[in-house]
Amino acid sequence: MSITTFDTLKFVRRLEEAGMPSSQAEVQAEVLTEAFNVNLDSLVTKDFLAAEFAGQKAYVETRFAEQKAYMDTRFAEQQATMDTRFAEQQAYIDTRFAEQQAYIDTRFAEQQAIMDTRFAEQRAIMDTRFAEQRAIMDTRFAEQRTYMDQRFAAQDAKIDSNHRVFVWTQAIIMAAVILPYLQRLIAL
Repeated sequence: MSITTFDTLKFVRRLEEAGMPSSQAEVQAEVLTEAFNVNLDSLVTKDFLAAEFAGQKAYVETRFAEQKAYMDTRFAEQQATMDTRFAEQQAYIDTRFAEQQAYIDTRFAEQQAIMDTRFAEQRAIMDTRFAEQRAIMDTRFAEQRTYMDQRFAAQDAKIDSNHRVFVWTQAIIMAAVILPYLQRLIAL
């Protein structure tokens, strides 16, 4: 952080011209010089904070983009898996129906009872598989939501911490620089 140099000689001369003893004017110049130089290099600037906030914003946006890409990929994978399974099931069912139709033509009465049993079993298997898939998807979405909530909470805590440092820095500046100057003005 850059600051204009404090001209102690000019300050002492002005105090002496105003009628203050030389030794007292020199002590005040030394005290003001020390106050101006305290922690100036470690103070946070608006540009620094703006850069930090911009970096955090870019990071959050990148994470959102990554999560969206990940979710899109997962949805595409799930859709492809479901399409494949449905195609396999459809092919399987078509094959079974063709076999059953040929057999039904010769032995319709016996096969009617067997077909009813087999379709009930197939429906139960499909219902079970779909329920399992739905439970897996619900679990994954809940995990993703929990992970995102944790990340947002961490970012919020970090932003709150940076804000507190900024507020305390402003208070220290006021106490170290502005209040002594105001006291000097009031004393005149």
